[in-house]
Parts: sequence; C-alpha cells; structure tokens
Amino acid sequence: VFSCILYYMTGLNSSDISKFVYFSIVLGLSNLVAFSFCQVFASGSRTMQVAIAMFPVMMFFFISFGGFLVKIPTLALYLKSWAPDASFVRWALQGLVINEFKGNDDVFPIPPGLPFTPSEVYEELLKTYGFDGTGKWAAIPILMANFVVFQFINF
Repeated sequence: VFSCILYYMTGLNSSDISKFVYFSIVLGLSNLVAFSFCQVFASGSRTMQVAIAMFPVMMFFFISFGGFLVKIPTLALYLKSWAPDASFVRWALQGLVINEFKGNDDVFPIPPGLPFTPSEVYEELLKTYGFDGTGKWAAIPILMANFVVFQFINF
C-alpha cells in the first residue's frame, strides 16, 4: 500500500506499469533485507541496549556506501573495491535510479540548441553516482542474496 501511494504521489514515471512493479519489488526486498539485518544484529548483541546503541553505527555503513551521501567514484580505492558492493542500500538505490531515469526524457529537459541529449545526461548521472556498471535487474538477485545470507546467519 505504501509503495502504491508513494509512487504516484511523488510523480514518478507512471507511463509504464512495469516501472511501478519493479519499484514495488525493490522497495519490498530492501525492507526485507533491512529487517533481516536488524534481526542478525539484535541476535548477535548481548543486551537490547547494546543493540540499540550500535545499530545506528552499523546502518550508517550501509547508508554511507550506498552512493547517495558519498558518491561511489569519490571513495578511496581501498573502500571503493568492496564497501559499495556490501551495501544493500546501494543496490536498492541503483536499481530505483536506473528504473526511474532510463528512457525517461521528461526528467532531463534539455533546452534547444545545447549539444547533448537527455540520454547523455542520464549516462553522466550514472557515472557521477557510480551506477554505470550494471543494469537495474542486477539489484534484485543481489538484494535476494543479502536477505538469504542474513536469514542464514540469524539461524
């Protein structure tokens, strides 16, 4: 219900129902992965107070290497090689960005006479955030794998 309201209320690309379905799947999977991570973290902590105190630190790792706060190409080499790949937030954000912007020329209105096209602006956006290596469908199996791994660790 949340994704149905959010998707159309924020004016995301409603021209193709498959974009909404993909949005809902990625949003649901990222919620499951986050919940599984919380379960793993809570079960590995000695007390509830320790889990509550340490959770923001661990979640900051996933958020900061997701590509939104700190763009992936600007990371130091020793972090860039592994940290973004370990962040489930990165994969969810990357899938959603590609889903929304690819082929949507209305998002990047280019005034007449400028020497570039909306697709070139889109490609530059992906490079800026470090999302240019894979397509949107790579996010779903990676999020599923994160969920399975966290559930396995939890048992």
